[in-house]
Amino acid sequence: MPETVDHAYEYARDVVGSLFDANYYVEAYQDIRRANVDPLGHYLGHGWREGRNPSRNFDTSYYLAENPDVRACNENPLVHFARIGAAEGRRPMRPVPPERIQIRNSRPPRERVADWLRPPSEAGPDSFDLGRCLEDFGVADAAGLVLSLSHDEYTVTAGGVQNCISDEAAMFPRMGVVYLHACPAQPLPVLSGELRTETFRLLLTMNGTRLGEVTHAKLAAELASLQGRFPCWLVVHHMLGHSPELITALARIVGADRTIVWTHDFFTLCPSWVLMRNDVAFCSAPGPASGACGICCYGEERKDHMQRMRSFFDAVAPAVLAPSILALDFWRERGNLHHSRASVMAPCRIVLGNHPGPETVGGDDRALHVAFIGSPNYFKGWHVFDELASRRRGDPRYRFYELSSRRHSGLPYMRHVEVNVGPKNRAGMVDAIAEAAIDVVVLWSMCMETFSFTAHEAVAAGAALVTRRGPGNIVPAISAVAPGQVCALEREEELFEKFASGRIRDLAAAENRRRGTLVFGGHTADYLRSSQQARGALANA
Repeated sequence: MPETVDHAYEYARDVVGSLFDANYYVEAYQDIRRANVDPLGHYLGHGWREGRNPSRNFDTSYYLAENPDVRACNENPLVHFARIGAAEGRRPMRPVPPERIQIRNSRPPRERVADWLRPPSEAGPDSFDLGRCLEDFGVADAAGLVLSLSHDEYTVTAGGVQNCISDEAAMFPRMGVVYLHACPAQPLPVLSGELRTETFRLLLTMNGTRLGEVTHAKLAAELASLQGRFPCWLVVHHMLGHSPELITALARIVGADRTIVWTHDFFTLCPSWVLMRNDVAFCSAPGPASGACGICCYGEERKDHMQRMRSFFDAVAPAVLAPSILALDFWRERGNLHHSRASVMAPCRIVLGNHPGPETVGGDDRALHVAFIGSPNYFKGWHVFDELASRRRGDPRYRFYELSSRRHSGLPYMRHVEVNVGPKNRAGMVDAIAEAAIDVVVLWSMCMETFSFTAHEAVAAGAALVTRRGPGNIVPAISAVAPGQVCALEREEELFEKFASGRIRDLAAAENRRRGTLVFGGHTADYLRSSQQARGALANA
């Protein structure tokens, strides 16, 4: 760093650039304005030592307090940040609490609709002929047909619900049953208000092949034409973007006793399918008229949402499937929605082997590999993992990874491994965790996990799992099969302390961990195969 202010000014002009805001500096510090001195020269020579800030986006005192190495070398903090600090992931100012960001960005669902709208399609007249499609696909003599509904194209979009649909879409044809999937042609973040069957359009996929768009009226008519030809079932995986009233009409065609509704999440209880009040804190689904709903951005819409859901369940009384007993018990208690029967169908299970993880894991001879896996968002606790990695950046004991479909963090201390889990790569995350030699996976879910594929993938890959002790399924599910591989903590500071002290290595020790495999289920296909009524219908087809 040059010793004179003049040299420092020339140096900073090239290095600092727009990070220094001269207008802010003279407005914030009137004595500088009155003295009529060069703002940048003053900051470089004296201002930073006096705790003055060079802009609204840089806190001098915070940067020096958080980076004692910078204070020790007596380098101007803004110059250090511009020179190497930003690239190292050092923060220019105290971060805004993620809860504040969530609240600031939270909006009533109807206000988000515009963000989802697509240009209208140029779909022609309804020429869809289901009978002809069955012939073209060589399945005219099928044993039955399943009409499956969800919020998007499972063959295009990745996610837990989509993978469950993919699993059963592969299973049903092997049973001789046609799998016809329908999702709204116009996705929405809410229930659709469209009740006209002749204008509500769906996008169809049959046995994994996209057929195109069709109106609800045409689909209903074609479905009705099959009645008596072979048994049909209606499976509702998700109602996002759908109209419950139109689904009721479909249920009446196939029969209420052959209608199944999944509770992969809690969209049947609230427009916030993760039940997060103002997208910040798990709310436990209080009554729609409660004060808690009154202060939530989802509260006003929830009243109409629940009325429509209750009307659907009252009219249909479907069978209900849940991914875990915890999710089912909660749904029954909080929703009190009419249904004929209910079952738990776990999407997958862990089969552990007898072999431990690598012998080097947990030793002092290499850095512990610590990862966040899956979708990096607030609900999944990404902000907590990001804070952990930031606190421990430069610590030779740890190396941090992000395993996801797209890089979220561009910070140099976070290594990204691209992972895409889908129908052709169901064990992709398990393989990626093992190949990266991940020792510890941190899953700090803020919502109530109804199942958690990521927790199962982490343990099946032989990683230790650190998680938040919350109301969800993670701790009960993993404790039942691998109690030595899971550590549940109450508070974030407990998590940070385990890494600061190094005690996390006790959990990650090789003798505490075993590799395994994930066995994926057939979901609704498994349920129907276990149902006496369904077996009888298929046998008589």
